Amino acid sequence: MRTSSGAVATLPAPNVPRSTTSSSYLLWAMTSLVLGGYISVLTSHVMNMVLPKMMNDLGADVITIRWVITAYMISNAVVMPLSGWLARTLGARDLYIYCLLVFVGSTVACGMAANVSMLIAFRAFQGLGGGMIF
Repeated sequence: MRTSSGAVATLPAPNVPRSTTSSSYLLWAMTSLVLGGYISVLTSHVMNMVLPKMMNDLGADVITIRWVITAYMISNAVVMPLSGWLARTLGARDLYIYCLLVFVGSTVACGMAANVSMLIAFRAFQGLGGGMIF
């Protein structure tokens, strides 16, 4: 298309919406996602290593202390199928934040447990939060 002076006219650029999320926000979001999953896996591995020390400190036998691991695994497995439905219902971001708070809170409670039964209960709550972090 030519103008009256003979120059070629260009069409105006379309209004393309620009992304409102900054790269630093995306970096923090990705870091929190990766560290959340890493913490859940790390806690499982650390717990397996400290079982003998917990047996001595809490005065528990092998059968009782194994429930610390079993309670986490059972609650983790029960919650995983629900995570898709809850993510659609609550929103993936909100669900992740709630589960991370449950996981971190129950981890602190596990560290403050006075006896084996409290530790088993807190590990079950930890599994509920950790199962949905993935």
